[in-house]
Amino acid sequence: MRILVVAGGGYHDFKNNTKALVDGVVAQAPHLSFTLWRKGPGPFPEGMKETAAGIAEKGALDGIGVVLAYSQGELGWSAEEKEALLRFVRGGGGFVALHSGGDSHPGWDEYDRLVGGRFESHPPFQKIKVDICSPDHDAVRCLSGALEVEDEYYHMKDCALDDKLVLLKGTSPGDGKERPAAWAKEYGRGRVFYTILGHGIQTHSHPAFHAMVAHAIAWAARAPAPDAG
Repeated sequence: MRILVVAGGGYHDFKNNTKALVDGVVAQAPHLSFTLWRKGPGPFPEGMKETAAGIAEKGALDGIGVVLAYSQGELGWSAEEKEALLRFVRGGGGFVALHSGGDSHPGWDEYDRLVGGRFESHPPFQKIKVDICSPDHDAVRCLSGALEVEDEYYHMKDCALDDKLVLLKGTSPGDGKERPAAWAKEYGRGRVFYTILGHGIQTHSHPAFHAMVAHAIAWAARAPAPDAG
């Protein structure tokens, strides 16, 4: 399966985090093939196949099962590129967004509806714990229990729960409130997975995170789970 990765932006080590993530996911799911689209500010991961074609170009998304968004801020997408992404997911494509993927494309309201929320704030980077609340869902059934990792606990706004299934939740160390940490939803005929996790190398090198991302990709693409062959 081919995965198109959109990475880059500010405040995160996209170069090393994305490499650790992709290496870990491929180790668990060797059938996945990741291609990087350089769109937006760097630095970018090294050692990944790259495409210079914009996603609005004819055939650019042919054969892509999932778009994986690990980016932050304004990426400079054209109106045509934005519509191409929405059309891809509405038509049945998969979309998986990690951490600051929920803090990308400011002012693009339809992107917020695609993701299911928009980053608002976070307490300081520290050890956090998130629990599984939908253990039978394909994206998280690979997890053996609560996930504890050093990360930023994103607080999301415009995050109604009636259009999504919450998969992970925890208590934010910032305000003591129970908040979603991962969810799954539909957008048109497509499937969307988002998790607040993924700030630093601590998460992107974590085997449980690799497993969850691999299974989320499979679910979003309506493909067999990695451990199902």
